[in-house]
Amino acid sequence: MKTQASKFVAFFLALIVALALVATPLLASPAPTQTKAATAYQIITAEGTVTSNAETGGILASQMTPVSQADANGTTMTGMNFPAGNSDFLEITNTSWMNSSGFSFTAWLYWRGEEGASQLHWQRVFDFGYESPTGAASCFYFTPLGMKDNEITGAAAIDGLGFCMYENASASTTTADDYVCLPPSQGTNAMAGGTWVHVACTVSGSTASVYINGQLYATSNIDTQWSNLVANQGASNFKLYIGRSNKASDSAMGYNGLMSDVNVYDGALTAGEISDMVQGSGANISIDNNNNNNIIDDNTSSPVDGNNSQTQTVTVEVDPEFNLGAIESSVASEAETEVAATTPTTLTSSVFTALQESGNSLHLDVVSSSSELLYQWTFNGADITDPSREVNLEIVTNGTNDAISALVGDDYYPYILNFSNHGDLPGKATIQVYVGDMYADGQPLYLYLYNDEGDGSDTTGSESSEPEVHQKDAGEALELISSDLTVEAGYVTFETERTGDMVLTISPLAGVSNAVTTTTSTVSETVTEVVESHDNGIAIMILWIVVAALVVLGVGAIVILQVVSKKPKA
Repeated sequence: MKTQASKFVAFFLALIVALALVATPLLASPAPTQTKAATAYQIITAEGTVTSNAETGGILASQMTPVSQADANGTTMTGMNFPAGNSDFLEITNTSWMNSSGFSFTAWLYWRGEEGASQLHWQRVFDFGYESPTGAASCFYFTPLGMKDNEITGAAAIDGLGFCMYENASASTTTADDYVCLPPSQGTNAMAGGTWVHVACTVSGSTASVYINGQLYATSNIDTQWSNLVANQGASNFKLYIGRSNKASDSAMGYNGLMSDVNVYDGALTAGEISDMVQGSGANISIDNNNNNNIIDDNTSSPVDGNNSQTQTVTVEVDPEFNLGAIESSVASEAETEVAATTPTTLTSSVFTALQESGNSLHLDVVSSSSELLYQWTFNGADITDPSREVNLEIVTNGTNDAISALVGDDYYPYILNFSNHGDLPGKATIQVYVGDMYADGQPLYLYLYNDEGDGSDTTGSESSEPEVHQKDAGEALELISSDLTVEAGYVTFETERTGDMVLTISPLAGVSNAVTTTTSTVSETVTEVVESHDNGIAIMILWIVVAALVVLGVGAIVILQVVSKKPKA
């Protein structure tokens, strides 16, 4: 019998080891942080009519008809009329789009302003929320004009348009009170009245953002949980309003204006998707880029309009290609030089020599044919160590490399950057690249350099031949350059002293040393990471410690059973 028990223990140990071997690669694989594209549920059409996803309500519901309206910019749209009276609204009746991961709201608004004493501050464009009989509440809403002190701190929270959220644990307790807006010190008073404006609000996890006319206006880390609102769909007074407040005491805060092409989404839209909505509309809008790191040159202050604001619109005078003679002369005498061209070129050693001698800085913007910033190189004279080198500035974004693709795999959502320059740079460079066509704002990223030495590549700055993937494994071929990158306004920014084919990933790569040995990120610390990395090395280590302990105990049990079974009976 004891021999049978020994066999059972041995079988049990073998089963534990087998399960651990199966679990290890599963733990090592990163959990994808990208989700499916958000699906639109239209509430008001571009013709100003309500869809089956909502219904009209209120005393003035009969006046909520399509109205065609031209604005001062020459844009004419047709929207549903919300007349001044504060008793008219839409209620969204379809809640199938609501899930705990987040949401988006988009609309074209023609706001008439306050218009009369009855039109108070905090008019509601939308107000999604509930209030239970005990006073517990949760609310997410957007207002074109708000002036209010923070209910918790007393500090001035909003002086202008904003995306606002609050959560009350009870009638007397405020759990969270969040505002996504610009502070009063920046002088923003309200959304422009009498003008067609595109508004987008997004929530993804603990990050909420507002976009105006396709460009990021404000973003914030929030405590109010969208998932709590979704979980309380069955609560008393749960309402999804367009044009009015959820609070009975705010009945005078109805929206006064027109709304067109109103949509809600079952997830957070990306900056690029929101920008495409605006630019694809054909509207003649005026966009203020003051809060989006506009690129300005001392020689000109006139904007160069692009047709796709998902990328930064540059205000530098754009040339077909860089004038190296003019750049050399400028960096020798000007503290900061910024130039833009549609065709990247090779930056010569004479430019780097002048830059090193002057200690000045140089920004090189490569833009699209419609003057949208695709990527930017920045060199500082103090960082130039070898001015004899030349640099081909061309970068192919969202490019290809079969070797990298084979090593990384799709689970990491790789974004390949093909640099024409392969090898060392004259010194440290700061590079900004548009990646909004793949990643949402706030997405943490890791940057790796593919080591193609020995694969037929030329490391002196020319194009390399395609490397052979079988010559290296991931640990040999990929070197971590930056581990703390975050997408901001569609761009990622990093420092490096070498270039080649690079790859961005959403989490650390398994089998690669994830200790940064070269450079670090220069992304602003104000951007909050919204997606956790999925490096499960600690979990794997704990798993095998437990397995080892079970093996030791099992072997001990087998030995004891064998000894006992052989002991002669008395």
